[in-house]
Amino acid sequence: MWTVVYVAQKPQEIFRIKDILDSNEIISRIREDKDSDEKNGMCFEIMVPSAELSQAQNLILASEI
Repeated sequence: MWTVVYVAQKPQEIFRIKDILDSNEIISRIREDKDSDEKNGMCFEIMVPSAELSQAQNLILASEI
């Protein structure tokens, strides 16, 4: 099962986090939030398998975004 680990409005921020996860061999995927629109702003989510959630959170917190 996939779990959202990070949400952001800026695509460059999402891709930076995805690169961190990829370099640490954590499988991840990016999706646009279904409630995003141009009027209210775009929102992107990074999802990881539930089994890797804790490790992914620790990496994101250590990345100093």
